[in-house]
Amino acid sequence: MNDKYNAAIAKADAALKIKTYDAAKAGYNEALGFKPAEAYPKTKLAEIEKALADAAAKGAADKDRLAKEKELNEKYAAAIAKGDKALAEKTYDAAKTAYNEALVLKAAEKYPKDKIAEINAILAKEMGAKELEKKYADAITKGDAALATKDYVNAKTQYSNAVGFKPTEKYPKDKIAEIDKALADLTADKDKLAQQKALEAKYAAAIVKGDKALAAKTYDAAKAAYNEALGAKPSEQYPKDKLAEIEKILAALANKNASEKELNDKYNAAIAKADAALKTKTYDAAKAGYNEALGIKPTEKYPKDKITAIDELIAKEAGAKELNEKYKAAISKGDAAFNSKDYASAKDFYTEALGLKSTELYPKRQLDIIAQNLADIAKTKANQEKYKALISKADELFTSKDYTKALASFKEAQTMKPNEPYPTNKIAEINRTLDALSRSKEKEQHYKDLIVKGDKLFITKDYKQSKSAFQDALLIKPTEQYPKDKVAEIDELMKKKTTITEIVVDNKDEFKNELAKKYPEGITEEYATENNAKVTKRIVVNGNEGHLFIKKETSFGPVYFFKDNVPITEAEFYSGTELQPQ
Repeated sequence: MNDKYNAAIAKADAALKIKTYDAAKAGYNEALGFKPAEAYPKTKLAEIEKALADAAAKGAADKDRLAKEKELNEKYAAAIAKGDKALAEKTYDAAKTAYNEALVLKAAEKYPKDKIAEINAILAKEMGAKELEKKYADAITKGDAALATKDYVNAKTQYSNAVGFKPTEKYPKDKIAEIDKALADLTADKDKLAQQKALEAKYAAAIVKGDKALAAKTYDAAKAAYNEALGAKPSEQYPKDKLAEIEKILAALANKNASEKELNDKYNAAIAKADAALKTKTYDAAKAGYNEALGIKPTEKYPKDKITAIDELIAKEAGAKELNEKYKAAISKGDAAFNSKDYASAKDFYTEALGLKSTELYPKRQLDIIAQNLADIAKTKANQEKYKALISKADELFTSKDYTKALASFKEAQTMKPNEPYPTNKIAEINRTLDALSRSKEKEQHYKDLIVKGDKLFITKDYKQSKSAFQDALLIKPTEQYPKDKVAEIDELMKKKTTITEIVVDNKDEFKNELAKKYPEGITEEYATENNAKVTKRIVVNGNEGHLFIKKETSFGPVYFFKDNVPITEAEFYSGTELQPQ
């Protein structure tokens, strides 16, 4: 472990020396993985984050400085151009004002100074000494007034004019120097304010980023962000506290990963210590060691057995065997009751055992387990009551034929107890009932449609098709009187004539005889389609008598059977269409 740690530190130090910060950070983080509590890699990581933050701040400051410098140059060039143009046009006051604007922007530049001197020389030639004195005094007065109100540009213009009038005078030169210093101080204050504002914004952004990363438990990103914030504002306490919090979390995670090994080591150490004490018959120390081991691994049998053995030895040596027997009896009864889930009795026995030996961990732990089990039982009972209430409610809804609500209640009950067959069976029953209701509605509508069709055809005197429609309606509802009456009415209208494969007769007896004459002995089968129904006709001839058997397979499901136009069962159809012996 030390070798790996030292190797990681050496690698990180080498990378930091040549300012390859990513490699350096990786090395120090690797070292922390081996020794999370070491301060050196943490210090170096903070140093890297500060260096990165300083570089970022410097980059931002340089960018801002270049932008300001560009703007200054543009303003200076514009002022010079304006001055040169005014000078060329001999508007000397405007020219001097423009050159003074240029000097406010760049006080050290020689060109605008030379131009102002040139203008002053021109003006000096053009005016006499008395007028020059007057102009000088006037310029000084105006300059002082402007300076008093901190109108530095106008003040500097007036003092420059005064120097032009009297180049040897010290006062206006001193005032110009004073103005230049004030302007420089203002510029410095503005730069400082802008830099401070940039640092504040950078700090705030880094804190937001760090808080977000910490909330998402991406600790490396959070650390980087808080170190960035410290780079912007090193004296702030918040990012320091957050970095300490992260280190604590990382240490806890590292400890958690090592907890199982640590647990085993502590248990084995406690057992070794207890075994050694037991060998020397220092029972209190031995028992303390075994109880310590039980505190670490409560389910282990070895320390329990050793504690029992020690208690027996102590009881025997101290003449207190009866106490130990009572304790063991209480524990035994408690265990028996516990194993049979008689928690009330078990609780009494473990409490009795604790009364005999108040320092024992086992009965305390068993009492805790009982409390948890009783809580679980209460929860299970509450769930059972809720389940029973749901089933009762669903049964009432089902009985009252409120199938939709009943279905919802049974499904809720099914969710609580997926393995219970009752709600599953009731759900299936409701679904079958709903399907049957749906089919019943469809069947009823089809019957109504056939009646309407038969009535329309009857009105148009298409008796054959009308009769077929009413007969199809009877296939759906054989007990309905109306289609029966209509079929009888049509038969009367058609003078009871029956046609089958070109046989036309006036009554059923003649029809049977004609069938026997027309068709051969035995069974003849014919097929047809009537109103979307598949029709199978079997003509059975036995001697001088024939019978017409019809099987109608409807498009909507049911199959119907007839003998000589009289409804019969399926069994009668098939038994009647077998040739009978003479």
